[in-house]
Formats: sequence, C-alpha cells, structure tokens
Amino acid sequence: MRLNVQVIKYEQGISIRIYVNRCGCCESWEWGVKGKYSAVKQTEKIVLVLKNAIQSKGRFSTMDVAEWTGLSRISANVISRQLVEEGYLISDGCKPLGFKATDKAKQLFWVAV
Repeated sequence: MRLNVQVIKYEQGISIRIYVNRCGCCESWEWGVKGKYSAVKQTEKIVLVLKNAIQSKGRFSTMDVAEWTGLSRISANVISRQLVEEGYLISDGCKPLGFKATDKAKQLFWVAV
C-alpha cells in the first residue's frame, strides 16, 4: 500500500490531500480550509438555513441556500446534504434537488408540527 499526504499552505488557508494506492486501486480525498475557521459562524449559517427552510412555503434549492448564507453553490450543497443526513431536511430527489424542512427542524424553533 502506498500513502501520500500533501499539505499545501495558501495565503487564505490550507489544503490537505491524501492519496492511497492499494493493490492497484487508487483513492484520494481532499479537504481545504480558507481563512480562519469559526464553528460559531458555521453554526450561524446552519441556523439561518433552517430558519429560512421552515419559512419557505414550497421546496428550496441549494442555490437558495447559497443566497441565504453567502456560500458557494458547492458549500451550500454540502450543508444541505449534511442536514438531510441528520434528518433536518428532506430531499425530493428531483433535479435540481429540492429540499423541505422536517418536523425535527421545526421543533428546534418551537414551530407547531
């Protein structure tokens, strides 16, 4: 097995790339952090998404999440998918993906379900 770890330092942050080659099968993963990471700011964005999701009359998309949070479309997609995995949003499975708030999300804000 061959393992290669590469750390790239930028002015605005860092990127970590891990490359694994085992038995001819190659896998790689990459993570990046731009600027100073703040768990509080990230939590604020998630709360903002959930608040807007609850207030949405119909479905909303990752483009809406990007608008609400000021994040890129890719980052908005990651947050949306994580909220689906944790049971706060439900996806309609259509393309483009649409989302709705679940009862679990509504209970966070004491919204009647």
